[in-house]
Amino acid sequence: MLSMKRALFAALLFLVFHVHAQVVQQWVQLYDNYNDTDRIYDMVVDAHGNVFVTGSSWHGSIDQENYVTIKYNTQGVELWRREYDNYNGPDVARAIAIDSSGNVYVIGSSYHGSIDNLDYVTIKYDSSGNQQWLAVYDNFNGDDIPYAIAADPSGVIWITGTSYDGGVDGNDIVTICYSANGVQQWIRDYDNTFGNDTAFAIAADLSGNAYITGSSYGGPIDLQNLTTIKYSLNGTQLWIAEYDNFNGNDKGEDIVVDSVGAVFLTGTTWDGPVDKEDYVTVKYSTAGVQVWMAEYDNYDETDLAHAIAMDRFGNVYVTGQSYDNPPDLFDYTTIKYSTTGLQLWVRDYDNYNGNDIAWDIACDTNANVYITGQSEGALDLENIVTISYTTLGVQQWVQSYDNFNSFDGAVAIQLDQQGGVYVAGSSDGSIDELNYITIKYFVPAPCAPVMVTVAQDTLYRCNAGNDSVQLNVSGGVSCIWSPTTGLSDPTSFSPNAAPVSTTTYTITVTDSSGCPGTATVRVNVMPTVMTTRNVWICEGSTYMFPDSTLQDTAGTHWSYFSTIHGCDSIIITVLQIDTLPPDTSVTVNGALLTANDSGAFMYMWIDCNNGGQFIPGAYGQSFFAPANGSYAVIVSNWPGCSDTSSCYTITSVGLSNHENNSQLVSVYPNPTDGSFTVDFGTLIAESEIVITDASGRLIFEATANNQRTSKIDVDLSPGVYLITVKSDSNTSFQKLIVE
Repeated sequence: MLSMKRALFAALLFLVFHVHAQVVQQWVQLYDNYNDTDRIYDMVVDAHGNVFVTGSSWHGSIDQENYVTIKYNTQGVELWRREYDNYNGPDVARAIAIDSSGNVYVIGSSYHGSIDNLDYVTIKYDSSGNQQWLAVYDNFNGDDIPYAIAADPSGVIWITGTSYDGGVDGNDIVTICYSANGVQQWIRDYDNTFGNDTAFAIAADLSGNAYITGSSYGGPIDLQNLTTIKYSLNGTQLWIAEYDNFNGNDKGEDIVVDSVGAVFLTGTTWDGPVDKEDYVTVKYSTAGVQVWMAEYDNYDETDLAHAIAMDRFGNVYVTGQSYDNPPDLFDYTTIKYSTTGLQLWVRDYDNYNGNDIAWDIACDTNANVYITGQSEGALDLENIVTISYTTLGVQQWVQSYDNFNSFDGAVAIQLDQQGGVYVAGSSDGSIDELNYITIKYFVPAPCAPVMVTVAQDTLYRCNAGNDSVQLNVSGGVSCIWSPTTGLSDPTSFSPNAAPVSTTTYTITVTDSSGCPGTATVRVNVMPTVMTTRNVWICEGSTYMFPDSTLQDTAGTHWSYFSTIHGCDSIIITVLQIDTLPPDTSVTVNGALLTANDSGAFMYMWIDCNNGGQFIPGAYGQSFFAPANGSYAVIVSNWPGCSDTSSCYTITSVGLSNHENNSQLVSVYPNPTDGSFTVDFGTLIAESEIVITDASGRLIFEATANNQRTSKIDVDLSPGVYLITVKSDSNTSFQKLIVE
């Protein structure tokens, strides 16, 4: 287990990358010796991405197993390898740690002869692989096996495990502290009721306190209890806490410590003959008081927690194996708890309904979680399967490694500061049996958007000719344009563009880290504008074309201009001459004036006595003079040639033309709303009444017989009208105003 290193090197290995779905396998390193069993037990990664693995390697029937420790650089190149062999017996390295100077500390059990059997052996190497010192611990000539190590940045280390203490006591938990120079600072032996006691994990806080967890014998009823002990910097036992459930076997397998000395551990608890083993996770205060405890049970079967990790927010994550009933058997099961012990989520991973066992877990500063172990496939037997979840429990990626369709299993996972994810374990090479295997996956950091600067995002190109426009963009180190149609070089930041139709180009740039950025430029293809118009002028006149050219003869003229975008604009003018001037003669009938040119385009009557001003509304061919005076008309033909008539004098408005002046015609009421009376002044045998508007248009016509008056009721619009009364002896004109 790696928890003893996680707590200590939090400051060194505090990762600052985000994980996303893109992950690549960068390298795989195998180590094989003598074509027999070589097994990694632990791994650590330093701040530079150098990888250290340790375990046991078979060296033949005489030497048997030896410690083998290997250092790889971040590219997977082996920098050095060191072996340790003692007395030609089994020597198995079980855990590894590093300090801030890159020194390496390896612990394990080493055979020291048939009397001593296995002893604790601790070795320190410098960063170049030179052995600095070796320390041996032997107790009562029995087996002494260390399982866990923790180191502080200065090189002080703590190791713990189990040590044989004689026939009655059985095995005790023995914890030792060494200085950076290998001098034993203290040793502590914990024995509980004369049974076997074993520590499996250790962690240290920033004050130099050491925390161990494992199991201790609680007697024939309790059996093994989950036991946690805290020692001070000088080895004083500060507290011991035991967790016992249903008088069965309970043990702690991994431990972490937060920045204030609170302790979190996970392991397995016996929950009775029905539930069997369950995950158990416990938090103790810095004083050893239980703060909370959480159990996880799935299908009342065996559930075994193996590893724990903590994020920077104080949440903890545990992983292991949970029985999911046939045919699924064991699954990876990972649980997140809040700092108060609230279960936030549970995630299972099941592959091909076989046994899937997660052995280790790691967490980055963004609370992304990484798990590795062994997963059984249908044909491949066990594979190394590594999984990443977000802090919300969303699976980000899964990576599987298979070698020769045989056994492959990982026991350790570590992270570096550059996005590297490292897993280590054993791989069956068929002939070679088990080999060391170390794999590095790379998870690229999320890209910050590349700033792309566009000189001008909208350009204009004329569709006539061979001209082009230049696109100008900056940002990044390489680029590609899309579409490529009409571009001189689609990989240039400043290509020339000559599309045949309006096109929006998208540029994708890439910076030195491979991060992209995009921008768009629109090229509008402008057509040549061509306009044709017909223009008439009067004979003898001169016309100015749009380009200021003057002409007085008929013909076609082309005027050329440039638009605001530099493209051609052409105005074609067809000039025609009107050689037939309008007729300006006028017929006068009393107060009614009528222009004789009936085909004119426009008539405008003017008041000759008022400086020739236009009379409002007087645009008809006929005009009724509203008062005595002098009037003329301007006649315009269709091409626009105009001429003005002579002035005609009207004196008959309000007068009657009759032989007997005593007969006067009157109209009342006047003004009127359309209902009025015409008084002939005397009894008339027969008279004709005609009403016309100001333009001379006939509005109303009636005949009166043997009448002095005639009542008229007609729908008239407001305006001025002319009433003409005709009899055999008299014609009279009256102006009528309708309101």
